[in-house]
Amino acid sequence: MQKRKLTVFISYKREDAIHDGWVERFATDLRGAGIDAVLDIWEVRLGESFTDYMALRINDADAVLFIITRASVAAVESPHHGALKFELQMANARLISGELFRLIGIYREGPNPPIHIRDNRYADFRDDSKYAEALTTLVADLLGKTGPPPLTTRVSLLHRDLAEIEALLPRYPNHASLMSAYLNMVEREGTRDQITLAMERARVWLLEHPDDTYVGRFYMGLVERHGTADQVAEMLNHFGSWLRTSEHADNASIRSGFLGVVARCTLVTDEQVSTILEDTRDWLRDTPNDLHGRGAYLSLAGRRGTDRQFADALSDITSWLADPKHADDTHVRLTYLGIVRRRGNEPQRIRALAHTKVWLAAHPEDIAVRQAYRALKSGSRRKKSREKGH
Repeated sequence: MQKRKLTVFISYKREDAIHDGWVERFATDLRGAGIDAVLDIWEVRLGESFTDYMALRINDADAVLFIITRASVAAVESPHHGALKFELQMANARLISGELFRLIGIYREGPNPPIHIRDNRYADFRDDSKYAEALTTLVADLLGKTGPPPLTTRVSLLHRDLAEIEALLPRYPNHASLMSAYLNMVEREGTRDQITLAMERARVWLLEHPDDTYVGRFYMGLVERHGTADQVAEMLNHFGSWLRTSEHADNASIRSGFLGVVARCTLVTDEQVSTILEDTRDWLRDTPNDLHGRGAYLSLAGRRGTDRQFADALSDITSWLADPKHADDTHVRLTYLGIVRRRGNEPQRIRALAHTKVWLAAHPEDIAVRQAYRALKSGSRRKKSREKGH
């Protein structure tokens, strides 16, 4: 079966003909490398809404590539709300909800990346003489084809095929870079039997190296996409127990990723979902400031929870958002409005609209929340109209 092409959304600020032309060339080159690059000037027709385009395409993308310039950084760090700030808010909302999604800075010019991604590794496109090299590195990273550094001065993983890397495993039984490279490659190139073997190797590895979260992420993804019901249950038990220990409880990255897998994997039973939701709700009571875990919990409750669990999650999030300490948070609020729009009943939609209307009165320039509010309001009207028709 042919795999779906990787889709990336190009987020940039229009500046001048030279800069805008560079952005178009960059997007064209990505498409030439087999990556479905999405650019507004190719897609938004006369009379169509840029805001609707941004919301739809960012929601569907595997990654957002943010073009870093002085002007774009100033736009997203400005106290005023504009299109570019909306795009970054949408991207961060997806990250917080625990989705398999990436936000990557494309450093074109300027003194600093924006504060939202200043701690993240970026792709450096500041030197035009090294454009081809930078593009090759970016494409390889997006497609998962990057290799780790050499194991020793004599053994390198670069340019090795799956059979060669697999043969190295017995010689280096405790090398995390080798195990990570193996798991990364086996899903792209391995047979069904090789993937099954890789899942078992990763399971055993994590029993011996319980704090290796990098290998843990690969294991989690392999089981989600290729595991049997028993393998899924084993993975859930491993990470559920791991997150209940005091030294791991605050690992927001693993927790949000774990909850995202639970929400997406069809082999996770309703009983397992209920247990995980209850455990996470208890954890959030003691960890009120974890945005990633809270967003992922709300997404899971909206997708897989019972009506009671969904109602409890909405009640919790409404109280959390009403707390003055969290009142200015945009990302969790966007997740909340999106979940209510997709699953909420009429009373739940009415409450969400009322709370958000009050919030917008105090934050009139927040375009992202305003757009989500309008989408919820519009959806509520359409649903009422359909119900009257019946």
